[in-house]
Amino acid sequence: MFFFSHLGHSGQAREELFDEVIGIVNRPKDTGSQDNKLIKSSASSASSASSSTSLKDEMIGELKEVIELGQESNSNSTQREAELIYKLAIATKTTPGTPGTLSSLSTKSELESLSIKGGLLDMDIISNPNPNVVCSLTVPSTMTSTSLDCERPVSPTACGHYNENFGPELMFSHTFTTLYDSPYYNSNKLGIVKVGQGGTQIQQWLKKDDKKKKRILDIDTTKKNEIIELDNYWLTLRDSIRAAAGTIEAFVWFQGENEDVGLISSTATEDMYYKRLQKLVSDVRGEIFMAYTNNQDKNNNSKMILKFEKPKDIPVVIIELGSCFAEAAAIITEEEGYEFPGPIIAAQRKFVNIDSNSIIVNTGANIDRTKQLSPFYHFDAPSMLVIGDRVAKALATLSSSQYDKQQSNDAKQSPYSATSKIATTETTSTSSLTKTDPKSITTTGIQI
Repeated sequence: MFFFSHLGHSGQAREELFDEVIGIVNRPKDTGSQDNKLIKSSASSASSASSSTSLKDEMIGELKEVIELGQESNSNSTQREAELIYKLAIATKTTPGTPGTLSSLSTKSELESLSIKGGLLDMDIISNPNPNVVCSLTVPSTMTSTSLDCERPVSPTACGHYNENFGPELMFSHTFTTLYDSPYYNSNKLGIVKVGQGGTQIQQWLKKDDKKKKRILDIDTTKKNEIIELDNYWLTLRDSIRAAAGTIEAFVWFQGENEDVGLISSTATEDMYYKRLQKLVSDVRGEIFMAYTNNQDKNNNSKMILKFEKPKDIPVVIIELGSCFAEAAAIITEEEGYEFPGPIIAAQRKFVNIDSNSIIVNTGANIDRTKQLSPFYHFDAPSMLVIGDRVAKALATLSSSQYDKQQSNDAKQSPYSATSKIATTETTSTSSLTKTDPKSITTTGIQI
């Protein structure tokens, strides 16, 4: 079971975009084979290579045409997203290594894989409920004080905003168990607990000392420092963790836009957000660990992959703000000498730099515009698919490390030699975690 904090507005940039993208990558392009393969078995190596390049360019071109119709799209982000969706389209579920790279496949094999069937973006798979992964989405403002959402199979409309959209959970659910180097490889039953509320600040999710008060005071810098009241959602967060009965194995945090919109000053904002992020993660880890220990004797978590000896053993994934907010923050704070990507992302990167059991996922905040994703503030469907894939790889990186430690500790305690259950490759994936300077934009943790 994994805990996500994000609503998901995949259709807001363009409602039809997800269906259009999936339609393009699943469209038969073969002119002869009955099984929709894109080459004939008798094709020569030279002609196969030429056809592969041609078909790749054709698919990317078609993807660009529909992606650029989304709100706020630009030529750089459109090109980048089209290329990354192509990589996801040709990724298979059975190839050892990180899906999306396919570095071990020949040109001919890559071309054949464009039949898509059985792959990560197979229309019959990605567009339908996932039989192996369930999710729930609790939106505090729409629920009673004692109610939480029920689980259902992950789908494009299961756990996003108004149950009409999706967030990172969709692509995550299809990628995560296909990562060959992950201890969850081929797992047949996973759960995702989502709690999200639009337009919030991080302080609205912090644990309050006074449990009776559900509202907090804040200063609205956009209204001449007017004192305002904000709802606090910690109790919903806490209750969702406890309801999972000790089965949550990781925490994914995706938030920060509202802090960016109401910047006070760059240095103060970075420091404030960093301290609040520290507290939030500490309190969430504490709740997850307490639920885990309280349920050990009830056998609720006997099937968990990861085991925890302390709260810091719990993996945490931080999803950065996107290019929209990175550039806006840099402009707002330019007079103070604060550089791209702005104070919130700098605080997020600082946290990951210091916390050894956390990892950051880039969502397009890069000084190189050719590496940016959708600049729309809620992203678009293709970028949300890419982000979900990156979250899967990020969590696989952390969980593999944690699992290795468990195996090592078990081996030390056992009179017999223990063998790791993790299948590994000889080389390290280029998408592995990189610890960086908090303000660095050249390396950004997990990205394809």
